[in-house]
Amino acid sequence: HELHCDFWELIGLAPAGGADNLLNEDSDVDVQLNNRHMLIRGENVSKILRVRSTVTQCFRDHFFSRGYYEIAPPTLVQTQVEGGSTLFSLNYFGEQAYLTQSSQLYLETCIPALGDTFCIAQSYRAEQSRTRRHLSDLSNMQRLMKTISVLFDLLLPVKGLSRSHETRVSCLLFVYSEAFKPPKRPFRRMNTEAIEWLREHGIKKDDGTFYEFGEGSKEPVHRLLRADTDASQIRKQTNSVKMLLVPRFRSFVLQVDVLMPNVGEIVGGSMRTWDSEELLEGYRREGIDPTPYYWYTDQ
Repeated sequence: HELHCDFWELIGLAPAGGADNLLNEDSDVDVQLNNRHMLIRGENVSKILRVRSTVTQCFRDHFFSRGYYEIAPPTLVQTQVEGGSTLFSLNYFGEQAYLTQSSQLYLETCIPALGDTFCIAQSYRAEQSRTRRHLSDLSNMQRLMKTISVLFDLLLPVKGLSRSHETRVSCLLFVYSEAFKPPKRPFRRMNTEAIEWLREHGIKKDDGTFYEFGEGSKEPVHRLLRADTDASQIRKQTNSVKMLLVPRFRSFVLQVDVLMPNVGEIVGGSMRTWDSEELLEGYRREGIDPTPYYWYTDQ
């Protein structure tokens, strides 16, 4: 590049060797994290931030065009959502408080007043797992709908969301990465068939046995599902307090996950229970003190 000017003044010297002396594509992960302020100026990370900005805008455009209201939920809370073992706890002026794991409960309290709501907010998980999906600090896009009568109603907005910004994001990714291949529809819908798929491909648990229907699977197993998968499941009840139980199969809940190749679950959703006795029984089953949840139970 050429620069034409009338005068110039030296205001500081760059490090010897330039930025490459601090950071390059072969640098260790810890080196990259310690020099994050410089890494952002690089080609790859700056592209990621641009794509993320576009995706976030697409989410908001999608929801606003369908009458949703955006909520700004608190991140300091006194309740748990995903299990007490993964909470960051702190002393809040003499009382026990936590960094929120999820904004689901707060959004549900807004439904009677506003109807369908959503938020894009931070969530925190005290987990040591270093995977693509298990982060200690993450941006969580969540939405709550006021009327869902059957599991099919839960599937429709999930599919609509993926379609609404498919073109904008795909075009952007193509510009930044010619190797990117957008997922193709129709997605494969699986329930009990997922167990057979794992058996056919010889995928087993750590103890060497095959997965059985109703068991939870680890995040790497989700990544092994090679085709784009819309896993509309009736999942076995595991640490579930607020999910709706299947009427004739009380040990199962109504839930849907969208799994992507080499990534795993990218979208998950479930129907909420409306039975207060069922909710209280869930508290007892999981050993949760219902007192801090009085506001959630009361609604």
